[in-house]
Amino acid sequence: MKTGLALDRNGNPIQGALGTVGSDKITVGAASARSTSDFDSGVAILELFSDTDCYISLSDDTVTATTTDFFLPADTTRYYTRGDHTRIAVIQDSAGGTLHINGLG
Repeated sequence: MKTGLALDRNGNPIQGALGTVGSDKITVGAASARSTSDFDSGVAILELFSDTDCYISLSDDTVTATTTDFFLPADTTRYYTRGDHTRIAVIQDSAGGTLHINGLG
């Protein structure tokens, strides 16, 4: 079934009933940068968009991103289950930019 909804990693539509619980942005640069506060407890899904190629890592308040972590291409939106992760870190591939984060719940 074709829908206009974003798809999860299994190809299932992510329902539009999720509302934005919070949002943040991180400046992407040559050194790893992490979110400055924990995700809200109501966040179930993380919606990520970066305007530059970068690498991301999800964990706790000690998370650090490296260039061997998950690659997020520029100008794409990806969705991740928050799970028990509380923070995100990001590092650039070759140019700086901004990682935008929406918490959905």
